[in-house]
Amino acid sequence: MLNNDLEDTLKKPTRPLALVVDDDKIQRVLIQTTLMQAGLDVVEAENGAVALALFQDLSPDIVLMDVKMPVMGGIETCIEIRKLSQGLDVPIVMITGLNDHDSITRAFDVDATDFITKPVNWQVLSHRIEYLLKSGNAFSALRRSESRLKNAQKIAALGDWEFDLATNEVQMSEQVFDMLGNTAQQDNSLGRPFLSIVHPDDVATLQQTSKNAVEAGQAYSADYRIVLPCGQHLYIHEQAHPNFSEKGEVMGLHGTVQDVTSSKKAQQKIHQLAYFDALTGLPNRASFNENAKISLELAHISNSKVALMYLDLNDYKRINDTLGHECGDQVLKFIAQDLATELANSEFSEIGRISLSRMGGDEFTIQINGFSDHQQLIQVAERVHGQLARPIAMFGQELVITGSLGIAVFPDDATDLDTLLKHADTAMYHAKTSKDNGFHFFGDEVDLAAKDKLNSEAQLTRLFDSNELVLNYQVQTDAISGKVTGLQALLGRLASNDQLNFAHSFVSIAQNSALTLSMAKWVLQTVCNQAVNWQRAGFEPTRVSVNISSRQFCHFALADIVKQALQQSQLSPHLLALEISEQSRVENLVSATSNIKKLKALGVGIVLDEFGKGFSSLSSLRDCPVDSLKIARSFVDNIVVNSADKALVNGIIMIAKSLNIKVIAKGVNSEEQLAVLQDQGCDEIQDHIVSQPLPPEQICEFLTPVPLKVE
Repeated sequence: MLNNDLEDTLKKPTRPLALVVDDDKIQRVLIQTTLMQAGLDVVEAENGAVALALFQDLSPDIVLMDVKMPVMGGIETCIEIRKLSQGLDVPIVMITGLNDHDSITRAFDVDATDFITKPVNWQVLSHRIEYLLKSGNAFSALRRSESRLKNAQKIAALGDWEFDLATNEVQMSEQVFDMLGNTAQQDNSLGRPFLSIVHPDDVATLQQTSKNAVEAGQAYSADYRIVLPCGQHLYIHEQAHPNFSEKGEVMGLHGTVQDVTSSKKAQQKIHQLAYFDALTGLPNRASFNENAKISLELAHISNSKVALMYLDLNDYKRINDTLGHECGDQVLKFIAQDLATELANSEFSEIGRISLSRMGGDEFTIQINGFSDHQQLIQVAERVHGQLARPIAMFGQELVITGSLGIAVFPDDATDLDTLLKHADTAMYHAKTSKDNGFHFFGDEVDLAAKDKLNSEAQLTRLFDSNELVLNYQVQTDAISGKVTGLQALLGRLASNDQLNFAHSFVSIAQNSALTLSMAKWVLQTVCNQAVNWQRAGFEPTRVSVNISSRQFCHFALADIVKQALQQSQLSPHLLALEISEQSRVENLVSATSNIKKLKALGVGIVLDEFGKGFSSLSSLRDCPVDSLKIARSFVDNIVVNSADKALVNGIIMIAKSLNIKVIAKGVNSEEQLAVLQDQGCDEIQDHIVSQPLPPEQICEFLTPVPLKVE
């Protein structure tokens, strides 16, 4: 056998090649001489086994083979050759004895082409071989033609069918069954070859199309889907025309079906590439433009509004510059998926339809249809801004990305898309420069919001200056014993001012206004003094905690303010705790980390608030030396009925305990919630099940008196 196919091919003769197989060497020489004189090249084999190996390597054009040979006879060799793909059409001439009728019969049974008898008529042999070669070539050409046609139909995924209207029978080609994985069924309803597996949404249309074609005697084409038993969908394109009798009556239909699934998917892929961002999977600029124009037209007709938010990531370039574009792309992908998930939140369905698109680079748009007021837009903007501020762990780094949002509204700010987009972009740059809350409205609404905010801050200043701000306290207790373990100070107003109208959250204004540092001093000093006053009134020392805003927490003077409040009140530092959010820590990581170290050095406790929601992460527990954490109220709300929330709370408690961190549950309002938390090992609880926030004089009933000394 030959081992090198390439070398074999190069050496292959251009003249027809005959394989002569006979155990009689003299007989082989005689046949070889005759064939070479007739223009053939010849290879020899002394038995069937050698002949089979040579046939596989050389693919001769004709085989002459003795029937009776040692090792492997001619009959067995013929059988094996016909099993080979190159042996289907090659002429095989069997050489037999003159009276060996049994061998002749067996030769034809195993698909031999012809036979010759010994002694061989050498003059006739060459003419006979020439005829057989021509016949073999014709058969090969016919088989190749049939194969090409079949392959072409297979490649085109094309089959044909014919429907007889009189007998209501359908005949389908083999290609139809191959196309459908042999699942097609002969459903004879109006000539549909496989109506039973047509997609339910397409059946009625397809039946009506066929019926119309029969009644009108016209050709038709249709596109529909079929559903295979495995659940896979195929897209089918069908063309059919009626068959007419000599009288011009419709006798039936003749049609072709073609599997166009690949082309459909290719079209969908082209559409995906044209209208969706390759990196993030979000709709791209082209998709945004088309959808936004349609939305504006519909809003004009329905006299409704459309809001457009233009989002740009802050300092994104530094990620590409320091960590490389691969990391930058992964950050964009993560942010896109994170925002898309957040905006798909069910609570936003009440606002309207919200869609997120990537315009290119680090710029995105958020389109909101169907909102009712600007406060809803503020809610979306705040959630987006907050979601962006969450730290991202990637490539061995903890990255903090913030963004700026500009908001423009149709038709208030513009009546065409280009202008609306431009105004949103302008408002976004105002948000970047103001560095206030991360978003900015365009137009008159900006001035109104700014004036409203200034008015609220002015009211707050008057309250502060006239000593009309008060601190109430919420009791925290041991989850098992019910013993008071701490008090949380909450900022409020005197009852006489309850009707004051603040456009923004009172606490939010208080913590983020120009008064933020002055208010921090007042709150801390008041809380420390009150804690000492309770001790002087004969109650056991109780820990008090104060919420510190992001702006306050990152201020360089915070530790000095705390130190001054402790010194002036003479309160022991371990009785004071500051409650911070993960957002506070990440918005200015350097300042936050520095302040945490200073506060811990003073002996003040650190409580991580709202853990598990929004900004919180396990890295906070690892990197931030907190003493306690508070489980977010949203988890506790459904802890009795929602197994997922119950599992999350249990996981948080277990992790905290493994790190020697106490756990406080917020929003505990029922005995059932308390029972679950007790069972899971929660340390402390707070909220209405214990007490509403109370003024200092009413807190005394919860405090433990110092036992009198008996002399």
